Amino acid sequence: MDPDMILLRPMVHDYTHQQVIFVEDHPTKRRVEHGFPMAQQDGYLTNEWMKLNAFYITNGGDIHIPWEDGPKHYNTGPPYLATVKDMMAIAQLWADYAPRVYEIHPKLFAEMFGYIFATTQLPHTLIQSLVVSTTQTHNREGWEYIDTALSDDQVCAPQLQPARFQPTDDITSSTQLPVALHYCKRYLLHTWFFSKYRLKKQYISCDTPLLQLPPIDLVRYNYTSSLQPPPNRHPPGVPWDPPRANLTTHRAKREAFMICQLIRAVNEAAIHFKKTACANPNWNDNYTFFNDPND
Repeated sequence: MDPDMILLRPMVHDYTHQQVIFVEDHPTKRRVEHGFPMAQQDGYLTNEWMKLNAFYITNGGDIHIPWEDGPKHYNTGPPYLATVKDMMAIAQLWADYAPRVYEIHPKLFAEMFGYIFATTQLPHTLIQSLVVSTTQTHNREGWEYIDTALSDDQVCAPQLQPARFQPTDDITSSTQLPVALHYCKRYLLHTWFFSKYRLKKQYISCDTPLLQLPPIDLVRYNYTSSLQPPPNRHPPGVPWDPPRANLTTHRAKREAFMICQLIRAVNEAAIHFKKTACANPNWNDNYTFFNDPND
């Protein structure tokens, strides 16, 4: 897993009887075994990696993948699931390929491209619904669960708080969720916002207040005038004229889900720390990215 992930239900190795969405209608395997690793179908990678010099990256490897098969069969993203034996083989290739990728593509995702080149020799079974991360993806990630299985009233419901979610073997439509949140993007709706890059570096501490919780009906807010918060270290007292973002109702629901669940989850971590490590903790819940943009 990536460190910027929060589990909504247990990560398992056998999805034979689990509620997940496979990329293939009839995958060869529904559980992790030797020779059959699994991964999330990445929601925002394109075919950019297929434009790179595969012969150089793989040190003479012969890779011929149809263009249309890239996203469907090889665009692996975290979490990655494999047996120790397979992951060792993948990691050795990954460590060999990633530096060469970076030599010719010194940009974001170079290490992910290196992993994909490694998995061309051991293809993964891809699952769409292990995570949700980018609210703009169309047919990847587990947004189907949020778009259709959750009503507007459930999107910000406290009972879906990750730390308190109680999974069952019989996952009903009301508890049908992706396995994890991957908070790798910025999330914005009305004046509510969350970004891992903008959270106070000392957020989990005795003195920092908790994040203010969004309203339960956040999804119903005016999604046509979402306001971006001040930039990091915006001078106190200086007026801020925020750019406005226009969102569709479809995307607004996804943004609301991420904002509500992430704020509750990081608050849960901060509350645990304050209870166990602080003599005089700050229990105020008035911290927002708008009224305090400095980290």
